[in-house]
Amino acid sequence: MTNATNRIEFERYSNKSETGSSIEFLDSLNTFNGWKTILSIKNAWVKYNSVDFGKEKLKSLQVSAFSEKGSTLQIRLDKIDGPVIAELKVPKGTNWNTGEVKLLKHQTGIHNIIVMLKDKNSIDIE
Repeated sequence: MTNATNRIEFERYSNKSETGSSIEFLDSLNTFNGWKTILSIKNAWVKYNSVDFGKEKLKSLQVSAFSEKGSTLQIRLDKIDGPVIAELKVPKGTNWNTGEVKLLKHQTGIHNIIVMLKDKNSIDIE
């Protein structure tokens, strides 16, 4: 189980869409830099199980991502058609950006988190 206030490493996913989702090194020449998750087609997703939101009301979340053409990422609860709790617009660019987005709904307890590409422009998530 992962606390919702900790960094969630989506490359350690529990499940992912059959197409349009992949995991790659951040830097293939320096593999110790870690991994990134790539969502490359509309509705591609990765799921991370057992995130504990606790009892306190969390107001926002942060995502480190980039998209060469700009893109929108949705955060959903429990299943791929579950409720959207956050939506993050990632600006066009090739540099990593950490975006903060307000949570749309207050959550408590333990949930699975699904990160889904809302549109067709590829996005990389750190």
